[in-house]
Amino acid sequence: MLYYLEWSFDEKTGVLTISGNGEMDYQYSWIHPPWEPFLAEITAVELPDGLTDIAGEAFTGCSNLTAITIPDTVTAINWEAFSGCTALLGIDIPDGVTFIGWGAFSACTTLVEVMIPDSVTFIGEMAFYACDALTDVYYCGTEAQKEQIEIGEDNNPLLNATWHYLYANVMSKSLTLEGKIRVNFYVVVSDDALADEDSYALVTLNGVTTKHMVKDAPVSEKNGVVRRQFTQDIFAKQMHDDVTIELFDGSGRRLALFDSDGTETEGGLHYSASDYVEAAMQSSLGESLKELVKACANYGIAAQIQFGYEADGLTLPEDVTSVAVNALSAFEATYTGTLPEGIEKSTSTLLIQADNTIRLYYYLEDGRLIDDYTFTIDTETVTPQSAGNGKYYLEIANIPAQALDQLHTFTVSDGTNTHTVEYCALSYAYKALTYDDTLAPTNLKNMAKALYLYNQKADAYFENN
Repeated sequence: MLYYLEWSFDEKTGVLTISGNGEMDYQYSWIHPPWEPFLAEITAVELPDGLTDIAGEAFTGCSNLTAITIPDTVTAINWEAFSGCTALLGIDIPDGVTFIGWGAFSACTTLVEVMIPDSVTFIGEMAFYACDALTDVYYCGTEAQKEQIEIGEDNNPLLNATWHYLYANVMSKSLTLEGKIRVNFYVVVSDDALADEDSYALVTLNGVTTKHMVKDAPVSEKNGVVRRQFTQDIFAKQMHDDVTIELFDGSGRRLALFDSDGTETEGGLHYSASDYVEAAMQSSLGESLKELVKACANYGIAAQIQFGYEADGLTLPEDVTSVAVNALSAFEATYTGTLPEGIEKSTSTLLIQADNTIRLYYYLEDGRLIDDYTFTIDTETVTPQSAGNGKYYLEIANIPAQALDQLHTFTVSDGTNTHTVEYCALSYAYKALTYDDTLAPTNLKNMAKALYLYNQKADAYFENN
């Protein structure tokens, strides 16, 4: 007799452990499982990832089995696999199972709830026969999908239970360009999933996952349809990186997730800023918005090239590389007044790898205290942040594209001397273009040019919208 799987039973704990990969092929015809002498003593079963089916009569009569986790690799639950498991309270059938054999859960008299994925296409006769305690079926799909399941006779407990339909539709995706670059998903969540206050979405970018509670998601209405918004902020260099969204109920059951065209997704819905750009350029959007989207995409490409981030094969168009330095001369920083005694120097920069953030640094001489000076940004008194070793900074973070050209006034004073700097994000871009290639390499200069064009197109769009 051929065994693909190995097993052991701990008589002290009542745990049956099965290991290996492939089919639970212990039988030919009607031969019973090799652990049959222990069926009534089994209290828990550990099944291996890689198992592809639950064999017929595998756990028939396990009257002390209260719960079991079926691996995601299983595609079939065969005849009477769990028949007579009279202590089993609930069962989650994993996504990927397509076949539930006849009598598979028959006479599970304490079974209260079952989770069925929309991958199931066949439920055999008597699969849930005599499951008289069954009250709730959680179906990860739509009612229309449920109607497509071939369900055999004598399954009244299953059919008469309350069915909860767990699914969501991503009605649209968009890109926000005001402030941070942000990928948005607008999702319609089924009523049954909304009724669960612990339902949540997982949004993932480059292996980093953020959990969003569905009940806390911003709500909007379009064409009479209520949508929940889930977002992911990205850096310019991440324009081509996929953002993935998945939704789950409070028990961790994955909701069936459909794209706007009705296609069901596998492993979540994947979308990138560059996907939006491509669609926008082929759409009927206004020309000023298309120009802004195009400029944002070029800025992303410039950032990828500058930081060596998956930049192979990427190039910038001539309208970016041909920007002349004098186009940015109006944004040259100005410095007036005198640095107060005890401040050795002041420098300015733009943080461009993440969000666009202006920073002005102040370097104190040894023995000086930062509290001896007053700092302002645009006339508002602020407290500088320490960068260590007597170095402090003021900053304006997360500058929107349309504000990159807005000058800000930074001052430091000791009551006697005041030093003032007029500076904006494009002041940094202008300065980079004035340097020779040793101080500002071509890739940095091209990013400065792309940043300038991004701002100009944002100004043109938001001025009229």
